[in-house]
Amino acid sequence: MLQQLLVQHPGKRLVVTGFISRNNAGETVLLGRNGSDYSATQIGALAGVSRVTIWSDVAGVYSADPRKVKDACLLPLLRLDEASELARLAAPVLHARTLQPVSGSEIDLQLRCSYTPDQGSTRIERVLASGTGARIVTSHDDVCLIEFQVPASQDFKLAHKEIDQILKRAQVRPLAVGVHNDRQLLQFCYTSEVADSALKILDEAGLPGELRLRQGLALVAMGRCRRHP
Repeated sequence: MLQQLLVQHPGKRLVVTGFISRNNAGETVLLGRNGSDYSATQIGALAGVSRVTIWSDVAGVYSADPRKVKDACLLPLLRLDEASELARLAAPVLHARTLQPVSGSEIDLQLRCSYTPDQGSTRIERVLASGTGARIVTSHDDVCLIEFQVPASQDFKLAHKEIDQILKRAQVRPLAVGVHNDRQLLQFCYTSEVADSALKILDEAGLPGELRLRQGLALVAMGRCRRHP
């Protein structure tokens, strides 16, 4: 349908609303959090464009939260896999769903600030030359930890594999995983919005073991991007 519209209006700029869509039954549905950004990359992939620019209130991805770290610097280039990992760790400027159409297309993604468009940006590409790298620190202030105590009588590695498969099927991938072989303990870190769903999924799986939920925690993650001019 989109390709037909492009053919009907050659050389013209088309304005398409985001966030709102239609399901197979013809009903209007909302795409949820970051739905507008997801609309942009999805439409860009369907149209076969070379670049999608997302405008927001920040210029792009910083080495740390500029509201908390005075010396945080804007990263002009990021690899797609680096951006995907930051999105998985709940970096506020990126969302994993927004990057899905990018990974399956030839799109380069650009992040810019609509208030200060000339003060830099972040471009997300597939391949960047390796180099010294810049450290990236991201944090999340409201996370929960789901702990699963595997009984001593059970095979710990087998239990870990089974739980991993359960979470993958339910599409509730944790932000981080702690594996403690000596204590037969598995830990799964989630944002507070997802923790209850993940806990319910594991509880309904009926695996032998003890489930615990720890709330009111924070997550700090550090990485290194491959190149930073």
